[in-house]
Amino acid sequence: MEFITPLNILLSTAGVVLNLANITVFLRQDWRTNNVTLTLLSLSITDFLIVLTCLIFDLFSIFQTALPTSTVDFPAVQYYIVAWSIAMFSDISSLTTVLVSLERCLCIVMPLHVQSLFSVKRTLTFLGSLWILVGVSYTALFSTSTLNFTYDQRFNNSRLTVSLSKERMTVETIHNISNTIVLPSFCELTVFVNTVVMVIGLKRSSNFQRKSTNISSGHHSNHASSPKYKRLVTVVCCISSIFIACNTPTVVFIYCKHFVPGFSYAGDYRDSYAASMYSLFLLYAVNASVNFFVYVSLNRRFRDKLKEILGLSGSGVPQFNLDKC
Repeated sequence: MEFITPLNILLSTAGVVLNLANITVFLRQDWRTNNVTLTLLSLSITDFLIVLTCLIFDLFSIFQTALPTSTVDFPAVQYYIVAWSIAMFSDISSLTTVLVSLERCLCIVMPLHVQSLFSVKRTLTFLGSLWILVGVSYTALFSTSTLNFTYDQRFNNSRLTVSLSKERMTVETIHNISNTIVLPSFCELTVFVNTVVMVIGLKRSSNFQRKSTNISSGHHSNHASSPKYKRLVTVVCCISSIFIACNTPTVVFIYCKHFVPGFSYAGDYRDSYAASMYSLFLLYAVNASVNFFVYVSLNRRFRDKLKEILGLSGSGVPQFNLDKC
């Protein structure tokens, strides 16, 4: 963990800066009229909160080592408050990824109906519902832990620590079933299926475009084979693939936590558990940070707006709308 913490701090700091850049760019685009831009803006906000709380988590690890006699019980606050906050924002981010991948998937499966299903107003309602439902699901968990000062005989002083209520075990058991087993598994499976459908759709549109070019130039083209449409689907495919790569170890960790005896914070395999948790937070930071590079490399409109904000483009900045189905 000695090398994981500095690396995580570096990645989390970079993630904070990169997601602030994402948020700034998307806020200056058509998020009020474009459901995809709105969803990517929401994803950037949740990713920003993930890397920010990951940074706080790792700074607490440093404080714990540098200030062993501090009046703050850093490990308790770290694991019972900050770690669960990371999990909460991660759940929102996962469900947002499910939403954006599902929208692009349905564009391929049922293109004539997806515009009405995923209007901007409905997308905003979906996103708001995600935030509220996940927040409510964690409210019961946070309500069983309170911050208070307790006398610590080891250091002969009062320390700010976390006290758990008698209902904590029951609440956490229920929460673990719904949020740490069912939800990650659902998100993993759904995003995987949506990504497969999008990849197949990209291949079919490429084949269609190739055949149309051979038959006639322009008369057989459709929206699904347009370069801008394919770029947008490619962006969502990349975001979904990164999510799958970073979320799979989390799913494995969760099942080990619940079905391997002793694999817990206070169990026989506590060292492996702690190392795994730090590694997962590292993956959280990676997953929440790399989307910026996907947008810059594959989204011309994002790239042009970023150049405009940084003053790297001329006065006439071309505007490109993210395609809708």
